[in-house]
Amino acid sequence: MGNRRIGGNSRVLRKKKLKVSKRSTTLGGASTASRVATASTAVTAGGFTVKKTGLRLKKSGSRAAAEKKRLAALRALQKERSQLLKRQAAERMVLKEHTRDLEARRQRIRKGENAKTERRELGKYIRQLREEQTSKHESELRAIEEAIKIQDSTKRCNTKRVEEDWEDIEDDDVDEIDENELQDMFAHLTT
Repeated sequence: MGNRRIGGNSRVLRKKKLKVSKRSTTLGGASTASRVATASTAVTAGGFTVKKTGLRLKKSGSRAAAEKKRLAALRALQKERSQLLKRQAAERMVLKEHTRDLEARRQRIRKGENAKTERRELGKYIRQLREEQTSKHESELRAIEEAIKIQDSTKRCNTKRVEEDWEDIEDDDVDEIDENELQDMFAHLTT
């Protein structure tokens, strides 16, 4: 087991040798063969088993992962917006059919003591239904579009922070500096 080939190329070989040497220093003063054997297996002491494993560190959140999450959230919001628009279209069709029935009923009311007031009340009810639906649909759509706008603007904000570091200088603000003045200004850096 001592002369066994450890890795495929030199980089992997160095890495694995380093790993084995770190394990051997943590296990104590036993022989190298027994140290390697106990490092890879579980250690039994006093009736319970303790498995030796290396420390695993979680990678910090990278920009790529954050970007993927942001895009996934943006796609989810866009999908939700699409489903909302479809549902609202279906609700509009249902209301249109219902108001058509109410309008027909309103037109049929001609005679009677309360005919005029009934027609007026039906007209008010139809207008109220339409207004409620339009306001509800607008508020739902506005809420989703705000969420999409906020989610979409996070990347723009990140790029704006970088751009804010730079100042735009107009041609009038630029002072003409010749080469000799520049050399005098930065002479302390070159000597």
